[in-house]
Amino acid sequence: MEAIQRDKCRRIATLLEDNEQFDQSAVCHREIAAFCSKLGNLFMERRHLLKAAKLYYCAQMMIQRTNSECSAEFGKLMEQCYLEVIHGLLKSESSFNYFSIVGLVHFELAIQLNSLKKPFKAFIYLRRANRFVQGNLPLQIQIIENLCNLVLTIGKEHSAQVLFEVDSIWLSLPKREGMRERMLSLEARIILLHLKQRKEMICSTVSSVFSLKRHFLSTYEGNWKDIERKSVTTEKEFQLFSRFISSIQNDNFVESSHIYAVQLEKLLDLEGKEICNELIDSLNFNEQKDSETDEIFASSEMLELEKRDKIFEILNNFTKFAKTPHL
Repeated sequence: MEAIQRDKCRRIATLLEDNEQFDQSAVCHREIAAFCSKLGNLFMERRHLLKAAKLYYCAQMMIQRTNSECSAEFGKLMEQCYLEVIHGLLKSESSFNYFSIVGLVHFELAIQLNSLKKPFKAFIYLRRANRFVQGNLPLQIQIIENLCNLVLTIGKEHSAQVLFEVDSIWLSLPKREGMRERMLSLEARIILLHLKQRKEMICSTVSSVFSLKRHFLSTYEGNWKDIERKSVTTEKEFQLFSRFISSIQNDNFVESSHIYAVQLEKLLDLEGKEICNELIDSLNFNEQKDSETDEIFASSEMLELEKRDKIFEILNNFTKFAKTPHL
């Protein structure tokens, strides 16, 4: 009787999904998961719970596309389904064998939450995911890449905390076990994120500047041999990173632009290029703006009103330039 009920529920779930009634289809899959649990079929229980989670995600996305002030109910139900799967795996007598799967489920949940504009929750689950996938280098790299993206989107209140987690995971990874090209572009992106945060901190509070004394970037001020186990760089690449860091910190637009165009750009992924262009553009703005405004203020041929209008014109031009994408 239960088998007949389960098959009927499955057919209804498929029909509802085909008609984009995702939340109702998810309810059916949760019912099927409950049937499977009673029969002791834990694999099928997990499978239907994961399907329900993905359907709740689709339901939430559909609502968010049509209503910016929507309820987060389906997002919460999605999270609940994922957590039921995780709990079921961890309470198993052989839970140690499922750690990699638990990490993957955490990772998938984090990705879904981030796309639902829940960046801090995504951060929490990415951090948990990493704890369960120790030794899985490809997945840990994906976790760091997603954390790097979060640094830029989570907001200033939590960005330092996320970047600290990035550092922690990065330093724990083996550096000489393949995937060097991908890891090199990731290392470069981490450096760029620190440069961006450092410049923001210097313009911010005194308490923030204090943390710079123990900054990640200081590892690139010494000798390459001293950080060999913390970096995937060759000695030449290490020196390149060191020179670029120095040029940014010294607000040297010309040198930064030259290093980026000639050597650094080819080592960066798309996200790294975007951050790098933003950093260099900020130097371009500051250096040229200051030079031109100094000339205007020093001019004896212009009236004060003319000087003011000229200053406003320069500021407006630089604002437009900073917003223009540079390839």
